[in-house]
Order: sequence, then structure tokens, then C-alpha cells
Amino acid sequence: QQQQQQQQQQPVVVAQEEEHQLPQQQQLVQELLSRDDFLSYIDDAPSNQLCLVKYHANYCKVCQRTKMVLRRIATQERNNNNNNNFTPLKFATFEISAAGGAPVFKSLGVNRTPFVQIYRNGMCVASFATGPSHNFATKVEGTIQMCKDRTQREWEHFETEFIEQIRETRKAVDALRCAGEGDALVAAANHNNVGVSP
Repeated sequence: QQQQQQQQQQPVVVAQEEEHQLPQQQQLVQELLSRDDFLSYIDDAPSNQLCLVKYHANYCKVCQRTKMVLRRIATQERNNNNNNNFTPLKFATFEISAAGGAPVFKSLGVNRTPFVQIYRNGMCVASFATGPSHNFATKVEGTIQMCKDRTQREWEHFETEFIEQIRETRKAVDALRCAGEGDALVAAANHNNVGVSP
């Protein structure tokens, strides 16, 4: 009987240990804290890698409920790709009060939360509101699988068919990039002018 009790308690202990492995979980789903984080996330990805971004708001209860769902999906994808030649997906979250607030995200097509986009080779190839929390896993997993199943020829056809939407999002991303460069120039100018009398 003691042996059976120990076996029943063991999964709980393992679950508790996994729950406290925060550094590993943080790498699993990256938290984007700024515009530069977002740009680096999609710009620095290897060729053909899928980069998923979940946009959320701190006040959004649905967003909070889908946090662990996204982590579970990311864990499954990592485990499924251990013996797979497909480049693993990257997962990240981005809070909408960052990087200039709602206007910036609206320019990317993000008009509600939670909202998900998937980028590939710097292009947004999927963009959708997830709806209620009970729909989140189905929508996200279905879209990921659809992207993974596309052949190179199908990707070329997709990019041709949705060229206008892809261009619009790319313009918005480029505008973020230019804004970041402008901020850097202003900061540099202010730094150089410190202590200089007019």
C-alpha cells in the first residue's frame, strides 16, 4: 500500500518540479518587451522558421487564461521537433501597452486581444483574433499545422495570392523599424548636446 501511495504522489512531485523550471519556460515562450525585441525576433530568425507572436493585454482575462495554453502548445512543438528536420517554431508574447501602445499594434492589423500573428522570412503569413479561450488551442494549432504542411511551391503561391496583405504588414513593420532608427538618432543627438550651451 505504501508503494502504491508513493506511485500516486510521484506525478504531482514531477509536475511541481517542472512548474518551477522558469528559466527553461521563459526560453520556450519569449516575452517581447519593446519594439526592438519584436523586430529582432522576426528579423533574426533562420530562413523559413515560423515565428509566432501572441499579442495580449494585461487587463484581458481571456489573454490570461490562454497563457498556459500557449506554453503547452510550445512544449508540444518542441517535443515533436526533436526528431524532425523541420526548423522548430519560435513562440513569443507581446503586451499591447509596449512599443507605443495601441496605435502601433493597429498598424500591424492587431485590433483586439488575444491576437496571433505568424511570421516567416520577415513576412506575416497568418494574422487572426483567437476569440474565446476555449477556441484558442484549436485555432493556433490548426494554423501552425497548416503552415508546417505547406510545400515551398505552395508558399510561393500563397505569397502571390496574398501579396497585398503581406505588403501592408511589411510596410507597418518597416515603419516601426524606421521609427526605432529615428528614436536612436534623436537619443544620440541629445547625448552629444549634453553640456553644450546654445
